[in-house]
Amino acid sequence: MFQSRSARDAVRKAKAIGKAGECRYDSGHRLQFVGILQCMNLEFQDSNEAWWEYQRRSNPEEWARKAIPSESALYVFTDKIPEARKRPRTARS
Repeated sequence: MFQSRSARDAVRKAKAIGKAGECRYDSGHRLQFVGILQCMNLEFQDSNEAWWEYQRRSNPEEWARKAIPSESALYVFTDKIPEARKRPRTARS
């Protein structure tokens, strides 16, 4: 958790934290940052709460292309959209 001035600043900081946390072990194993799965405003959440995921992936770049959402889809941007605009539109015939 960290403070930011804006949603864009939060995404920039999250990426910097992820990249800074990368490491390579003498065994050849490494922890690689591949992207942000979610970024949200936690203004009213418990400051001791944190989320993380660790999974071994044989091809993290390919997985990231499929699993990592676009920045515009992150909650830090979409939570500000009125609920009526979030609903899928139905086609009329």
